[in-house]
Amino acid sequence: MRILYLSTLLCFCLSAFAELKYQSFTPLDDQESADVRILSDHKSRLQLTPPKNDYLILEPVAQKLFNDCKELHTMLVFTQDIQSLIKSCDIAYNAGAADAAYLIGESLMSAQWTAPDYTTAYKYLEKAASNGSRSAQRYLISAYKNPRLPINNSHRAYELAKELAQAGEEWDVLTYSMIQTTGKNKEEAVQGYQALLGLAQKGYQNVYNLLALIKIVNGPLQDLDYAENLLNRPYKKEFSEMPFTKVMFAIMKNDFVSAREQLADCYLLNSPCAMTYIQFLSLGIAGDKDLERAVEVLDYALMRSSSEFANDYAWVRSTAKEKPLFDPIAAQKAINNIPEYKKAMPFIIDTVAANYAAKGNYAKAIQLQEQILRDLKGKGLGVIYEGMQTRLEGYKNNERWHSQDNTNSYINKLKSIQNLSHMDSEIASL
Repeated sequence: MRILYLSTLLCFCLSAFAELKYQSFTPLDDQESADVRILSDHKSRLQLTPPKNDYLILEPVAQKLFNDCKELHTMLVFTQDIQSLIKSCDIAYNAGAADAAYLIGESLMSAQWTAPDYTTAYKYLEKAASNGSRSAQRYLISAYKNPRLPINNSHRAYELAKELAQAGEEWDVLTYSMIQTTGKNKEEAVQGYQALLGLAQKGYQNVYNLLALIKIVNGPLQDLDYAENLLNRPYKKEFSEMPFTKVMFAIMKNDFVSAREQLADCYLLNSPCAMTYIQFLSLGIAGDKDLERAVEVLDYALMRSSSEFANDYAWVRSTAKEKPLFDPIAAQKAINNIPEYKKAMPFIIDTVAANYAAKGNYAKAIQLQEQILRDLKGKGLGVIYEGMQTRLEGYKNNERWHSQDNTNSYINKLKSIQNLSHMDSEIASL
């Protein structure tokens, strides 16, 4: 599957879990940590999250202009008027509001309410970051580390993360430590891991999960035996990320039968499990191919997720290789449920074009695909743009586009995941 909106996460509405007796979180040896534990039911639900609205303090005149910029940014969901946003925020930026440039860059990069323009987005984000915008710096770190975005710059991400972490904000310490643990320098990776241990002692469940993943994925600290000890320790049901971490452990051990069995249980709990289970079923990994079951899981994901997922759902049903997973009529129904204000977005049109091709209307598919290629030319989309061009050539040859994945290629993609802080988007993009 591809990522249609690079920042879109699948939001499942999870059922509440019953209260459980306190259980210690001490999965590490004495040398690494003696006190990594969750001390109460309250702490077992703690998540370390990025600071919100962390904007620079401004003088009154600049603050008023920035407030105008923020208001237009908030209203973008209704207006899709990116030009008015750029005009207002440029004025605020020139008055000294560095975060105004961040709001422009974020809007153009996330492309939730307007067409994407990565080239312009990076320019605005770097301009904001260079003038002290912490929000822009955090956004750039994530973008530069994302292998699916067209401009990768691990060195710049490292510099920004290191600078932010010096102020002591816990999220920034987490980000910098994560980069350290997945780098090539073993000594620095150990330092990063120790910093993460310190955060885990405060009860952040997503940090605990990262400690396990670091020992599982390919990297300087990979230690599957140690990871197994970590995963065999009791943990609370509220710890909803852990089931997929166990799936990743089984995959790295090449125990695909165990991975499939665990996916059959955990797809109800979180989106990475659901999306991975669909691939296991549709490709026949560690068992028979079961496309009917894949459809059931996909329908469940659509039912339990936000309306954003309708586009991903329509893409899968339009581009699957075989029936019943391939069902352009079901895809069309999902497209009909996409909010009207988003149907003019290039990524949505790309899906609609694939759906027309799936129904044999190649003339309409060509018309739409050529339209989005014109709109996105020179916008810095890189391999995303190239993929759209490839699909256009297929439509011109009366060939619908379908997934090129096989078992080996998909497993290799899973094993190469490095962006551990954003597993949902990583899995959705495979």
